[in-house]
Amino acid sequence: MLFIRHNLEIIYKIFMYRKYKYYFNGENMIEMKDLRNVKNIMIFLSDSLRWDYLPNNIKKRGLSIKSVSSSNCTAPSLSSMVTGLYPFRNGVFTFSNKLPKRAFNILNSEKINCSFRTENTWTTYDSYELNPIFRMLNQKKSIPLNKIKPPFIYIEDEKGGHCPYGWYKDDIYREGDCLSFFKDYGKKNISKLLQRYKKGIERSVEEFNNRMDIIIDRGLEESTLIIFCSDHGELLGEYGGLVTHGNMLVPELVYVPITFIHPNIENKIISNQLMRHVDLVPTIVEILGIKVNQKFDGYNIFEKGLSKFGYSYWKFNKEKEINKYKVKVSYEERGLWSINGGYVFKKSFSLGAKWIKATYDLIHPKSVQSIYYRGKLCNNPFQTMTNIPKYYNGYVKSKKVFNKPNIEIEDAKKLIYYIENKKINYDNKNTLKNTIDKLKLKNI
Repeated sequence: MLFIRHNLEIIYKIFMYRKYKYYFNGENMIEMKDLRNVKNIMIFLSDSLRWDYLPNNIKKRGLSIKSVSSSNCTAPSLSSMVTGLYPFRNGVFTFSNKLPKRAFNILNSEKINCSFRTENTWTTYDSYELNPIFRMLNQKKSIPLNKIKPPFIYIEDEKGGHCPYGWYKDDIYREGDCLSFFKDYGKKNISKLLQRYKKGIERSVEEFNNRMDIIIDRGLEESTLIIFCSDHGELLGEYGGLVTHGNMLVPELVYVPITFIHPNIENKIISNQLMRHVDLVPTIVEILGIKVNQKFDGYNIFEKGLSKFGYSYWKFNKEKEINKYKVKVSYEERGLWSINGGYVFKKSFSLGAKWIKATYDLIHPKSVQSIYYRGKLCNNPFQTMTNIPKYYNGYVKSKKVFNKPNIEIEDAKKLIYYIENKKINYDNKNTLKNTIDKLKLKNI
């Protein structure tokens, strides 16, 4: 019976693969002359940048593609960007998690100088050894762009559109002080908030231009592929007054830009096919000729083209203190996105989890959302109160449909099942190395 069941499962997976694989192979709309001279990769990650806020001067520089973020906040999204694996597969949901060493991490590529930088974000940490983002990525190498030797992979996490919006070194707000920022801007018109967000993006582009100048001054334009991108988007008052990110899966958080810049890549905007975060690693691996004994959730877009659909995943699993009682709040969201919209499905693992999370964010005195809402109550109490049903609807509804997903809901569920049951064989060489290292430690 077990043999029959096993074979039926194999037959079903083959059927699923043949039926749904075409959803991920769109038309190859990318034209390039030659990337054989590319030996270096520079990824500039402008944090919290939405697709609809991508500046024109970035669009004019290269090939800009509407893309699907793997999640709605930095930890799972960035982890997916450096592994080519979805968060549920690499196991990173918060900064307290670490990437598993058995999985390929592009920042640990052999025979290539790798560096991860945070020039003007995470500034409260004295050293990268204490920085949660470095611990999460298992990174200890942080070499400036002007000093790293080719061939290299350089990734920089830049402030971008992260709160406090429009932050600069002499700002009245400290770099990570989102609470004070939203306390002030909750009392102002929404247009003021949007202005600050745009200001933050503009400052981020100035930083990017400085990195481009370094590449040019070093004479590395032909040998370096530049990738301007974002880890996730940002909520700016939508869905009943929601702000920041990490709240839920919605288009404003999922759709992000990825722009490829190189003399041999045409300047173009692609907004009728999708790229995905998980496509970055397999694309870079092929371009640089890195040998990897592992499959990925994504693929090389220059070879196979763009996608018709993208997938995102978010898991919330924390204890919340309510009236001195600790309450477990655990649920997950998974989304399937087309170019025009998508479906989001929510599943709770604890009683009333979504309601508790929504209420906690709304009333807790140290919640960014609560601080912002209280400011709105002072400024416009009637409109703020009428927005509360929209706010709760965004959190607690088990199934959400956004715009026109271009796929029937039952097919979307099957496609999600196909993605989540895809078998990934990890790098056997890397796994063996980790086992040997553990044995050595035991013998010390």
